[in-house]
Amino acid sequence: MSTTSAFPEDKTAAPGHIDVLIVGAGLSGIGAACHLQTDAPGTSYAIVEARGASGGTWDLFRYPGVRSDSDMFTLGFPFRSWTGSESIVGGEKILKYLRETAAEYGVDQHITYHSRVVEADWSSGDARWTVTVEQTETGERSQRTCRFLYLCSGYYRYDEGYTPSWVGLGDFAGQLVHPQQWPEDLDLTGKRVVVIGSGATAVTLVPALAQTADQVTMLQRSPSFFLSMPLHDPVDGLLRKVLPERQAYAAIRWKNIRISTAVYQLCRKYPARMRKVLRDGAVKLLPAGYDVDKHFNPAYNPWDQRMCMVPDGDFFEAIRSGKADVVTDRIEAFTETGIQLASGAHLQADVIVAATGLNLLPLGGIGLTVDGETVSVPERVAYKGMMLEGVPNLAFAIGYTNNSWTLKVDLVSAYVSRMLHFMAERGYASVTPRLPSDGMPTSPFIDMSSGYFERARHLLPRQGERAPWRLRQHYFKDAGLFRGPLDEENLRFRGAPALAGLAGRRGGPERGEGQVLAERCALVLGPVDTALLQLGNDLVDDVGQRGRQQVRRDVKPVHRARADVVRPGVGDLAGRAGERRVAARHLEDQLPDRQAALGREVAPALDQLELAAAPLDRDRAARRVELVRARLDVRQRAVRVV
Repeated sequence: MSTTSAFPEDKTAAPGHIDVLIVGAGLSGIGAACHLQTDAPGTSYAIVEARGASGGTWDLFRYPGVRSDSDMFTLGFPFRSWTGSESIVGGEKILKYLRETAAEYGVDQHITYHSRVVEADWSSGDARWTVTVEQTETGERSQRTCRFLYLCSGYYRYDEGYTPSWVGLGDFAGQLVHPQQWPEDLDLTGKRVVVIGSGATAVTLVPALAQTADQVTMLQRSPSFFLSMPLHDPVDGLLRKVLPERQAYAAIRWKNIRISTAVYQLCRKYPARMRKVLRDGAVKLLPAGYDVDKHFNPAYNPWDQRMCMVPDGDFFEAIRSGKADVVTDRIEAFTETGIQLASGAHLQADVIVAATGLNLLPLGGIGLTVDGETVSVPERVAYKGMMLEGVPNLAFAIGYTNNSWTLKVDLVSAYVSRMLHFMAERGYASVTPRLPSDGMPTSPFIDMSSGYFERARHLLPRQGERAPWRLRQHYFKDAGLFRGPLDEENLRFRGAPALAGLAGRRGGPERGEGQVLAERCALVLGPVDTALLQLGNDLVDDVGQRGRQQVRRDVKPVHRARADVVRPGVGDLAGRAGERRVAARHLEDQLPDRQAALGREVAPALDQLELAAAPLDRDRAARRVELVRARLDVRQRAVRVV
C-alpha cells in the first residue's frame, strides 16, 4: 500500500487510512491504479480483491475458447501497447497482459486478496469513507478508511451466473454446467453437447467444443446478429512496419475505434440497411440453403442488443463442418436424456451448457450510506456514467456495452485521477455531483434490451436527458466530455470539515457567501488558518446559513483576533463573486509581501488567543497554543492561492 499522500495529513484518521480505495483487481482496477500513479502522483491507494487472484473476468472464466469480442488494441490500455500479432485473443493472453501491466507499474504490490467490501459509510463531518471489509476465507470483518472510494468490480456476480428455472431440470441424467463455473476435468470427447443461449459466450463455446465433442447444438430462443472480423488485420501489420511501436499501436487503436463506432452508428441510423448487410454476410459464410432468416435474422434491430463478433468466421466454419448446428425453439422441459422443445422435437444430450447470461450486481452489491442514510442506487442519477448524484467522493467503472469495455473505463479512470489531483492542489476534501435545481427527465442507465439488463434494470441508477448526466455511447464524443475542463457547475467541491463548519453547521448543503469566504480563506492561509480554526473550535458558537459568524460575548476577543488575521488576506471576498475573484488575483500578485507579513500577523493573534482562552481553562489553553506554535513555522511557509 502506498504510504505517502498528496492530501494534507488527517491526524484523526485510523492507522492504514489512504486517499483512494480501489475495489476490484481486474482490468478496470489495474487501469485505475496505473492512472492514479501517473496522473495524480503522491496519491496513496490500495486495492481490495474478493477473489484470490487478479484479472477479474479473465481469471474467472475458464471455459473452452474464452476470448474477448473486442480487439486487443481497444481492450488494451492506451498507455501500454499490445504487441501480439492477433487482434482477437483468448482469455489466457488477456490475463497475461493484465498481470504484466500490473507488475510493470507496481500495482500488484498494492493488492489485498480475499477481501470483499460489504458496506461503506460516508461521514461528512470527517470527509471520509469507513469501509467494512470481509475476509472471504474466514468471514472475519474489519474496517478501514479512505478519502475516495473507487468501485472497479464490474456489474455482475462472480459467484454465480444466471440459470432459468426450467421444468424438469432435476430429471436430466447428464451433466449441466454454467460457463462461469466450468469444471476443469470436464471431458467432452465423443459426447453430444447442447449449448443453451445465443450470446457472445455461446458463440465462443460452439466452435471450441466442436473440436472434441461428437456433436454440438446451439439452442436459442431467438437469433442474434453476427459480424465476422479478421483475426489478423493486414492493415495492422503494415502500420507496424512503417511506424515505431507506440505510434503504430496508437494508430491501430484509433482506426479500430473509428470502425467500431461507425458500425454502431450506421446500425442505429440505418437499421434496415445494416440488417441486410449482416444477413448477406451470414449467407456467404453458411452452407447453401441454410435457413438464415430463421436462425440469423433477429426480430430486433442491430445493436438493440450486443452484437456477436466472430473472428475469421470460426462459428460459421463449425456449422459448415457438420460438427455444429443451430436450433431456434423454446424449451418445454428437461428430460432424462435431453431437452423437449415446444415444437415437439427432442434434443439428445450428454452435457448441457447453460450459456444463459449473467446476474447483474451493480456497484458490487455494496451497501452504501451517507451520514447514516442508506443510498438507494436506483433512485440516483449517474453523473457521466461514473458517479452518483448526492454521493460524495465515490466513482464506479462500467464500460461500454456497444464497444470495448476499456474505452469507457479508461476515460473514467483518467477523469477520476485528474479530479483528485485538482482537489489535492486546492485543498478540497470532497466532491459531490449535484443535479440542476430545475431537475430533468430520466431514463434507464443502459438502454439495451439484452436479457441480463432487463432483469436488473430495477437495480441500476438512472441517467438524465443531457450531458453530463447522459453519455452518448460514442467514444469520441464522450472523450471530449471527459477530457475537457473539470465541471465545477455540476460538481460541488468542499474544503476540509473544520473549514466547512465555519460556513454554517446549520446551513445545509447551500454554499452561502460565508462558506465561499471560508473556503477562500483556507486557500489563502492554508495550514495556518486550519490550525487557528482547530484551536478556536471550542470557542466558536453557531454560524448562520449565510456564514455570518455569531460568537458568544465572553469570547469576542478571540473572534476579533482571528478576523485581524483573515481580513488582510481576503479583503471583501464575501461580496459579489466578481469582487472575490479580483481580490484573489490581487492576493496572488502580492504573494511575496504576504509571505513576509504572515508571520508578523499570526504571532500577536496567538498571544491574544492565549489571553482570551485563559479564563476558560488556563492550563488546557496554554497546552493547545503551544501545540499550535510548534506546528507553525510561519516565516518559512508558502501561502498557496488558487
